[in-house]
Amino acid sequence: AGDLSFVLKLKNYEDLRRPTVAPRWLVTLFVPPDCGDWLKVSISPAEILLRHCAWWKSIAGEPNVDNTASVTVKLPRANLFTPDALRTKLDEIETTFRAV
Repeated sequence: AGDLSFVLKLKNYEDLRRPTVAPRWLVTLFVPPDCGDWLKVSISPAEILLRHCAWWKSIAGEPNVDNTASVTVKLPRANLFTPDALRTKLDEIETTFRAV
């Protein structure tokens, strides 16, 4: 019902939160135990069909943590990683680079 939790190694958290020219996102994909339920067997150069859901979160600018091994990141369920969400993010990047 609420946010999804994902445990991330501290090194990866630090890599994702530091400022970069191009934004970085944590994208987490739910994969069912049977891969046949997740990935279409016939993959072509034109498409790949993934089933189930992925969520994204930008960790840029998040605070330092006291943990030494890992950080639990909360991914809002509203941040569904869809083709439209990806297009929106890529458009934001293009707009940012054109302004520079």
